[in-house]
Amino acid sequence: MRRLLSQGPGRLFYGWWIVIIGCILDAVKGGTFNTGFTLYFLPVLNELHLSRAATSLPFSLARLEAALEGPLVGYLIDRFDVRVMLVVGTTLAGLGFVLLSFVHSYVFFVLVFMGPLTMGFQAGFNHATMAAVNHWFRRQRGLAMSIVQTGQAIGGVVIFPLVALAVLNLGWRPAAFLSGLVVLLLLPLVLLVRHSPESMGLLPDGEREIVHPPSAGAVRPDHRLSEAQEFSAREALRMPAFWRLAAFHGLRNIPYSGVSVHLVPLLVWKGLDQPTAAFFVGLTAFSTVIVRPLMGWIGDWR
Repeated sequence: MRRLLSQGPGRLFYGWWIVIIGCILDAVKGGTFNTGFTLYFLPVLNELHLSRAATSLPFSLARLEAALEGPLVGYLIDRFDVRVMLVVGTTLAGLGFVLLSFVHSYVFFVLVFMGPLTMGFQAGFNHATMAAVNHWFRRQRGLAMSIVQTGQAIGGVVIFPLVALAVLNLGWRPAAFLSGLVVLLLLPLVLLVRHSPESMGLLPDGEREIVHPPSAGAVRPDHRLSEAQEFSAREALRMPAFWRLAAFHGLRNIPYSGVSVHLVPLLVWKGLDQPTAAFFVGLTAFSTVIVRPLMGWIGDWR
């Protein structure tokens, strides 16, 4: 008789380790890049003698680059092992931060920011880890994905204040260099990620297939996993539901992306000093630490 049993007691399903690693990666990205770069805005503007429009340009172009890169990165994740993308992306992002600390002209700032830095974070962080989590979970997919995305909020609470201290006390160049070293230290961690549970002899959500000798009469497998219909990329692209979800997700991110990079400058413009502004940015990140996993749990609850 074939049936599916959960992993034995006392052993954490390896998919949750994938979630933990993804959460750590998202925390580092959120604290140093997504939220952290708002701290670089004013120092870079003042040191390179730029206007606010010129300083905003690479951040805006990076968002456009990320949108155009998305389908290509998704194809490469499907084409190669997820660890390849994680290693390549992490290396590029770390080296991008290190190179950024040595730039002394606006042109090189734009090239480094839009080159290895943005490409690395897009290729080797969210896209790759979320693809892996999607393979490792079915019944608890919403919770698992929301925990990974909570990493950005954790980065805003834990890592962002450290970046703020480095920028305010050491300068933006040492802060960028140290951020690059932190990102590169993630390389041993990303090697622990596996693309799918089948590669380790497991099934999604911690189920494991056990084969027993057949008993008398007809035998019917007891599948406790939900029978989810799978679609190829080509099939999904032909579905109106996919485009509605993509449009909603994109429109939701537009105001967040626009405001996040200017948040500290806006608060300073309103009369706060930079340390206080950084504190409020971290406080907004803290508010999502509980909300995101809760929404993921509710999404799985049917």
